[in-house]
Amino acid sequence: MFKVLREQTRAYLEARLGDVDFAGMLFAHFGGKSHAAAGLAKAYESARPGLVGNGPWSSGAVNVYVGPGGVGGEPVREVAAEVLPDGTIDAQSPDEVLIYREYCEVPLGAIPQLGALWVNAYRGFADQHQVTPHVRLDVTQWTDVDAL
Repeated sequence: MFKVLREQTRAYLEARLGDVDFAGMLFAHFGGKSHAAAGLAKAYESARPGLVGNGPWSSGAVNVYVGPGGVGGEPVREVAAEVLPDGTIDAQSPDEVLIYREYCEVPLGAIPQLGALWVNAYRGFADQHQVTPHVRLDVTQWTDVDAL
């Protein structure tokens, strides 16, 4: 119900207000283009994955900038392109700015909760039980899908 209400409200306001000067609103909020650039840089740093620190995996990080497209969002995209690292993926959202960062291919042993003790247990599980660690050993009886 809320989705329908939101869509109808958005359609009504867009018809009444027309295109929104998103860049103008953002620059006014931050107090100018240079302060908006500093805000985007701060948002980028704040989006750094916190579970693991920088390591060899950080060179292959995925960075995504999401912001409004069109004429209203283009000046913000230009500022983001200056501030964010090369290779940042550009995506569109009608009404928000988002910066997403992810480290790919982090070794399990680098995750604090999964230290060397966990890695040894993970590797030894398959040898002890002759199954992969992803098998449900706690389920002793399975119901056939066709039986339902």
